[in-house]
Amino acid sequence: MKVECLMKEINNKEYDALTVKKRYIVLSIEVYDKENSIFAQSVGNHILYRIENDNGSVIAYPSTLFQIISGKISRGWVALQEQGCFKLIPENWSFDGFWENYYNDDSTTLKLYENEKQSILLEELTNEEIISVIRNDDSSYLETILLALIKHEDERFIDAVLEYSKTSLQSDNNYYSSKAVSESLVLAFTYLSKFKITEVEEYFIDYLTESIQKDKLTDIVNGYFASST
Repeated sequence: MKVECLMKEINNKEYDALTVKKRYIVLSIEVYDKENSIFAQSVGNHILYRIENDNGSVIAYPSTLFQIISGKISRGWVALQEQGCFKLIPENWSFDGFWENYYNDDSTTLKLYENEKQSILLEELTNEEIISVIRNDDSSYLETILLALIKHEDERFIDAVLEYSKTSLQSDNNYYSSKAVSESLVLAFTYLSKFKITEVEEYFIDYLTESIQKDKLTDIVNGYFASST
């Protein structure tokens, strides 16, 4: 499910970590008993969308802040009825205490969250939206998208990742020290290394002939060619 932010304020409460007209992926839907739920009363809305905001925090927001762009429910979601609350949520997150564990930084729960979020993004975003995330270096989604593409070895976005890698490598050379490298660029090289095709081989050869190399990237490229022999 995908929504677009219409406003940042409701019931005299402002939500600064949202951007008007920006689109967000809904990670769960929660419907509370408005009369009996203190939580629902505190936010002034009984239907809440849990989304990842501009700061990377997962927050349950009043649904009236948004309009629905895509009402499609992702595969693997289930409906749950709890005391005073009805939920639509990915089945892998449906156990008691999931969100409590998540907010307490439980490592197993955080891994479950990231894995499911990857699948949701690939399902919800169009090809054009994914390419836009890659080309515009959209930090809110980029690393998650790249991890998902690596996991699924999705070859549809090789050209976009090649383009991103070339421009991002130049930016890294200007910004980072000689050995440091951004995590997104490491993920981009890892994704490309999944494909034994001419375009990737030529790019990796060009990389090895450059005067400035990054240790992590060089290891990926060397491993790519070693596995080809």
